[in-house]
Amino acid sequence: MDYNTENLYEVFFKDGSSFKSKGDVSSIRKSTVKKEFDWVSFHIEKEVKSQGKELADIEKIQYILTYNDKK
Repeated sequence: MDYNTENLYEVFFKDGSSFKSKGDVSSIRKSTVKKEFDWVSFHIEKEVKSQGKELADIEKIQYILTYNDKK
C-alpha cells in the first residue's frame, strides 16, 4: 500500500530569528515514525549549525508530522 508523510516544522531562536522547513515523501514502503523523527532531528541540528548557532540557542520548535496511507 502506498503511503506518504509530510514533516512541517519551524525552529524559533532566543534572539527572535527562526527558520522553517517542509518535507514530504511518498513511497510504497512505509517508514517508521522513529525514522521520521530521526530524519527531522538530523535536519534541524544540521540547519542550526549552518546558521552558526547552537542547540542551546533554540527557544522552541513547532512540529507537525502527517503520516498516513494514501487512499
